[in-house]
Amino acid sequence: MKTPLIYAHRGASGEFTEMTREAYEAAISQSADGFECDVRLSKDNELILWHDDDMTRVAKCELSIASSTKAELLKQFPIMTASELLDLAIEYKKDIAYETKHPVPTRGAVEKSLIQLLNSRRKEIESAGIGISIMSFSWWATRKIQRSPWPAVSLVWNRRGVLISSSPIVALEVDQVRKDSQLVRRLQSRGKRVYVWTVNSPEDARLMRDSNVDVIISDFPSMIRKALK
Repeated sequence: MKTPLIYAHRGASGEFTEMTREAYEAAISQSADGFECDVRLSKDNELILWHDDDMTRVAKCELSIASSTKAELLKQFPIMTASELLDLAIEYKKDIAYETKHPVPTRGAVEKSLIQLLNSRRKEIESAGIGISIMSFSWWATRKIQRSPWPAVSLVWNRRGVLISSSPIVALEVDQVRKDSQLVRRLQSRGKRVYVWTVNSPEDARLMRDSNVDVIISDFPSMIRKALK
């Protein structure tokens, strides 16, 4: 029985403000194997780490990511960029699973910019020995990523998404594995790796291990690590 890798969901976001450097540094101290993050393009084409389309929920500010510059966003919240997280990952040898968000006004530009960034730093990534993958719920985005050098991850909510996925990695919601513990092994028999989000209890962590999941994505990397021991 293998032990799944643990990726910190927007950092150690169960204990620290999500998407902040503090949350990602906490994930390092909690021995996470990697980081999960969401990526959007700002008005000035900066790759911003942000889940929602605006800042209302987290920063209590109505600025839209797509219609604001990086400087404007920084005045409201200590945002990070995809490049800054990559710096941290390379330094501490942590994997990254970037999720490109859709729908967005710039459509496929977010994948294009992210792939350009990763390609420009490929030697550093390879030297650090870290794994980089790019995830999306969008079928079109996933197809575009598959034409790049970086592993594509299909985020799927339902059985149809599982069946039509052509990417080498499939990401499932935790409840899908609770309902069908053999789903992971069936996907792996097709040559796919499997990520599962968001795993936030010791019981679910052990179920993921017993189900042979490759990567657990969690808000609480330290708790998951303890449960897997």
